[in-house]
Amino acid sequence: ILTSSFNKIVNSLNKTGKWSGEYTALKKDGSTFIAQANASVLNDADGKVIGYQSSVVDITMQKIAIIQLKKSGEKYRNLVENSLVGVLKTGVKGEVFYVNDAIVNMLEFDSKEDLIAQGANMRYKDPAQREEMVRLLKQDGQVTEFEANILTKKGNERIILYSLKLDGDIIDGTLLDISDRKHAEEEIFKSQQLLKTITSEVQEVIFSLDANGIFTFSEGRGLKKLGLQPGQVVGLSVFDVYKDYPEILAALKESLSGKVVKTKGIELGHLKLDTTYQPIFDENGKVKCIVGLAVDVTETKKMEEELPEYKISPVIG
Repeated sequence: ILTSSFNKIVNSLNKTGKWSGEYTALKKDGSTFIAQANASVLNDADGKVIGYQSSVVDITMQKIAIIQLKKSGEKYRNLVENSLVGVLKTGVKGEVFYVNDAIVNMLEFDSKEDLIAQGANMRYKDPAQREEMVRLLKQDGQVTEFEANILTKKGNERIILYSLKLDGDIIDGTLLDISDRKHAEEEIFKSQQLLKTITSEVQEVIFSLDANGIFTFSEGRGLKKLGLQPGQVVGLSVFDVYKDYPEILAALKESLSGKVVKTKGIELGHLKLDTTYQPIFDENGKVKCIVGLAVDVTETKKMEEELPEYKISPVIG
C-alpha cells in the first residue's frame, strides 16, 4: 500500500476498529493497481490491538470500464444535445421528462424547462392524433414515421414525424420536422395537377421517364390513338412496354447517355410518330430524367405517299 493510503487506513482502524474502501496499491513488479478492501483489527484477550486483517480485491479493470462508460455516456449526451433530430422521453399521460435542444428550437420555446412544464398534450393541434399514437404504441410497442400536426409556442403549425418505443409507461424516441418537405410536396402536386390539366388538352403525347427508364408522366390526347389512358404507363418500364419496338428503345438509350434525340416516322401500331427525347441533368451533370414529345404524323405521311407523281413532258417545237 502507498504510504499515504496506509497511514489513513491504520488511523481509521485504530479509531473505529474497522475500515472499508479503495486505495492504490503496489505490485511486486512496481506497477500499481486499484484495490477494494475490508479491514478490521485483531485484539488479544485483554483487548489490546495485536494486528490487522483484511480482504483485498483488484478492481482496476472495473474502474477502467466505469471511466470508459462515463466517457461514452458523455459523448452520447453531447450527440443527443447537438443533434438536428429531436430526442424526447415522455409518459403515456403526457408528462415530458426530457427533450433535447432540437425539440426546443423546433417548437419555438425559450428553454427545455418551459417546454417540459407545458407537457406533451398541449402541443397537438388535434389531440386525437396523440390518442391514436398512444393506442398504436400500446398495441405494437412502437410506431415508425407517425405524422402529427404540432403547434409551436408561437402558434405556428409544424408537421412532425415520430418514431417511438414504449417501455412500460415511458415513451422515448425521435422527432423530425418535415414541414418544409410536406409543403414542397404539396406545391409539386399542385404543379403536376396544373401540368396535367394543360397537357391533357394537347393533341401530342407528352411523357417523362426517370434515369432507369420508368415512366413518371404520360399525358395528352394522342394517348387515346395508342389505346392508352392518361397516366396508364406511369410506374412501368419503357423497356417492358416497348420491348417489341427496338427503334424506340435505341433512341431512348441514346438519350439516356446525354444526347437530344429526334426520331422521324417511327411506326407504333397503326401510327407513325415523330418523337423528341430531351435529357434533363442534375447538378452533377448526370441524366436524371428524360422528357419527351411524340407527335402523330400518320396522316401527313399518308398524304405524302398518296401525292401523284408529276412527269414533265418533253417540249415539241
